[in-house]
Amino acid sequence: QGVRPALKKCHYGRARLSVRGGATVPMMSALSTPAQAFASWYMRCLSSAPVPTKSVTFFFISALGDLLSQTIQARGVAGGLSLNWHRLRVYAVLGAVYVAPVIHVWFGYLERLKAPGGPLASLPGWKAVAAMTFIDQTVGATIVLSSIYVVFELLDTAMKMQPFSVPAAFASGVTKLQREFKPTMLMNWRIWPLAHAINFALVPPQLRVLFSNIISVAWNAFLSASMNR
Repeated sequence: QGVRPALKKCHYGRARLSVRGGATVPMMSALSTPAQAFASWYMRCLSSAPVPTKSVTFFFISALGDLLSQTIQARGVAGGLSLNWHRLRVYAVLGAVYVAPVIHVWFGYLERLKAPGGPLASLPGWKAVAAMTFIDQTVGATIVLSSIYVVFELLDTAMKMQPFSVPAAFASGVTKLQREFKPTMLMNWRIWPLAHAINFALVPPQLRVLFSNIISVAWNAFLSASMNR
């Protein structure tokens, strides 16, 4: 099933928003802003087609992050910004086909840790949030950041639509990973521990990837720059 057929399901049913205590309320009742119709539609999409919805969202968030990165890098350069469309496309596709599905699965795993019967279920709320944040920023961050440079390099090479060597692209990605992993992880720890603590403590599970996407605009600007050095 492709993204477009999956997203067609978003038009049906009423969205409901989970609140503390396990109760749900209609999304239209939970919101009272001019954007409530769009928010209700988006929640239906998250409910009926979570991965395609998050992938499409992350495509645009990643593109915006790379655009911001290129704009910042162009400051002080003679001639100003000359947009690298190939770079922007690659980074947007990376977010859609790799980062969004991985984060979806990872957040689902973290949520199950504190669900009834999970290893964190008996912990008080703040301790469960602290444990989830610690696991995310050690295991999760290491897995994602140690693989994303290699995946980016493979996509970057493949999307030039020319014959290429997979081993050579993989080796180039590993070389870039070895150079950039430490500064990337240090920057990650400046941004994401607090962001994810707020996310796990206050944001409903179905909106956590969206919350991360919003924070990711600035993060993606940094990450895109480090990948394209």
